[in-house]
Amino acid sequence: MKHVNPAFLARESLGPVTMVYWDINSCPVPPGCDASLVGPCIKRFLKKEGCSGPLSITAIGRLTEVPNDILEGVYSSGIALNNIFHGFFDTLDSLLSRFMNSNPPPANFMVISDPKSLVTPFLTSYPSMIASRLKSRGYNVLQPVPCDSLSLFSLEDDKCVDETSESAFWICSVCDKDLPYQGFENFNTHVTSRRHKRELLDCLPADHRFTRREEEEEEEEEEEEEEE
Repeated sequence: MKHVNPAFLARESLGPVTMVYWDINSCPVPPGCDASLVGPCIKRFLKKEGCSGPLSITAIGRLTEVPNDILEGVYSSGIALNNIFHGFFDTLDSLLSRFMNSNPPPANFMVISDPKSLVTPFLTSYPSMIASRLKSRGYNVLQPVPCDSLSLFSLEDDKCVDETSESAFWICSVCDKDLPYQGFENFNTHVTSRRHKRELLDCLPADHRFTRREEEEEEEEEEEEEEE
């Protein structure tokens, strides 16, 4: 099974699982809120909604564009990280299939994203498409939460501090697709590594690769000069 914490799988017998996918780029942590409370507060909110079984929350996006202190706080709150190159909904499509393969109904599914990006080119509501697909198979689709409604989670509520958070993992879909790793320091080391930068180059259109590769080589030369 992919993109699921082993400890999360071991608790499946405790009740229906809940999977939350968060578009962290279009729906960031609100200004002034403690990022380390995001995981516990979402967990507390879902308990009130009747979701008391195993919970997995994944923040998905171009994570190098998120302030490092915010990202570290999010990770410390038990939220997994999935670093991607392409769009959130391109990734969500594949995750949705894996979710159904890994979790039999009745499991719970929720998306947190910008409502403006929740519409397809065919003017069909993306949440409606998700809901229809999942409900027809017996899943429970929780109301998608738009970015301007993150206040629902009461991120400034001190009671969220009492909620426990499990150790999270991170994935770099740019480089290793489905391989989970642990440790925020390891994540930082990876996304600043030459290997990761080269993988990013391969994701660019061919006409952009040459220019970007030249910039990367110049940066590497500057780093080597500084080390000397």
